[in-house]
Amino acid sequence: MDSKTGDKPRSVGKPTPEVDERTSEAPPATPEAPAAPEPEILPKETPPVQDWERNYRYLLADFDNFRKRVDREKDQAVRVAVGRLLLRIVDLHTGIDEARATLPKEAQVVKDGLELVMKNLEALLRDEKLQPVANIGDPFSPVLHEAVGSMPLAKGAKEDTIGHVVQQGYSLDSAILRPAKVLVFRSPPPSSENDSD
Repeated sequence: MDSKTGDKPRSVGKPTPEVDERTSEAPPATPEAPAAPEPEILPKETPPVQDWERNYRYLLADFDNFRKRVDREKDQAVRVAVGRLLLRIVDLHTGIDEARATLPKEAQVVKDGLELVMKNLEALLRDEKLQPVANIGDPFSPVLHEAVGSMPLAKGAKEDTIGHVVQQGYSLDSAILRPAKVLVFRSPPPSSENDSD
């Protein structure tokens, strides 16, 4: 009961029927409306077993393709890294060869030591299947060679063949790591005679 008004406190929520205090009887109950039936929760339609199998097989195939692609990319990255390292070894070999050529005759012991180092480097390059791409007399190929100049046609040589290798090029597993810089045999242009009258 409320101390000021003398009323009973009302509960929040559902209204309660008023009770007559004089008779202490509750008003006649009104028939409650029947509760609305709860909607029936229908199970979601499950796809047939064949759809699950098909989806599973597609997923397996996608994963297998992904795995193969990753393996190919990894192998390619390794080949690129090995190729770069081998080219640095080739440059080292070239530098040693040039240094050996400039040594005086008195330094024969040093020349012999450098020759052994060069043979070891050549064996390493051979073991890694690094192939030179230019030889004198080979036909010029713009895929394998870079023409840095031309030279007059030599006796017995064919036109558009390699006359001199300026810098050797290399291939690894049929991929060109570096094209060779070459001079190509060319026949001299026909001389034009000027008639002076």
